[in-house]
Amino acid sequence: MKKKGTNLVRGRFLYWKNCQVQIVKTNDTVSGLFLVSWLKLTAVRTYSKQLFIALKHLKDCSILHCDIKPDNILVNGSRNLLKLCDFGSALPAGINVITPVLVSRFYRAPEIILGLPYDHSLDMWSVGCCLYELYTGKILFPGGTNNGMLWLHMELKGPFPKKMLRKGAFTTQHFDQDLNFHATDENLMMKKAVNKLCMNVKPKGVGAKISSFAGEDPKMLSSFKDLLEKIFVLDPQKRLTVSQALSHPFITGPLLYVPKRHDDPSRRRRFQEIEGRRRLRDKPQRWFGQGEIFP
Repeated sequence: MKKKGTNLVRGRFLYWKNCQVQIVKTNDTVSGLFLVSWLKLTAVRTYSKQLFIALKHLKDCSILHCDIKPDNILVNGSRNLLKLCDFGSALPAGINVITPVLVSRFYRAPEIILGLPYDHSLDMWSVGCCLYELYTGKILFPGGTNNGMLWLHMELKGPFPKKMLRKGAFTTQHFDQDLNFHATDENLMMKKAVNKLCMNVKPKGVGAKISSFAGEDPKMLSSFKDLLEKIFVLDPQKRLTVSQALSHPFITGPLLYVPKRHDDPSRRRRFQEIEGRRRLRDKPQRWFGQGEIFP
């Protein structure tokens, strides 16, 4: 990628044999923002616009990131500039490797789990998960398995379109021939999986899961909820596009370019809980190998 001055970390190469890369873990990622404070909605809006700009440049370059998550979003020392990094799982748009483990699980779009063809909308889903996490400090879909992820998706947005299920390569792993969902729980006493038929799922919606913090603008919060509702559409063909996201009222309003934060000691405990959950998730397969990154 030769785009300069964007919210993307530049890479020298996408594939290289026998390459050794040293990774130094720091708190200079979005995950580190959860340590002691929560982000105001104006800060989330600033970060949202930068992430959508990054997605726009990826689309212009016909690249799917395939692993957007807080750990792969760098933030500068002033906390006012984000860059999307780690293109180890990236794929050229149009090349669909159908696998149920693409993208880190908590940020994995439903079309990946069902084994459907995918495009740039999978990255939009992941960004939506990150934005929810930035504001609430909580993981939206903390499923322990792909089956658990699908259940959480339906709890939030309702049943999947049957047309979508019929085309999925992995649909039969989670749905019966009548397209009824079967939740799979691990029974530790019997040491085997137990299937439960789940029907009549009532969606909660994203708005019901987001609480207002003191001092937040109700109209801005309502606009933020609307943005997330349009991102978290189960059918990727009807999901919000990056162009639509950049023109959404939540993004086009006046921006504060220096994000403000409220001190909250309880955030450290919440961050530790989130990090514990992260360690349990499966690691996505890297299709293009490792590459150098430059700040």
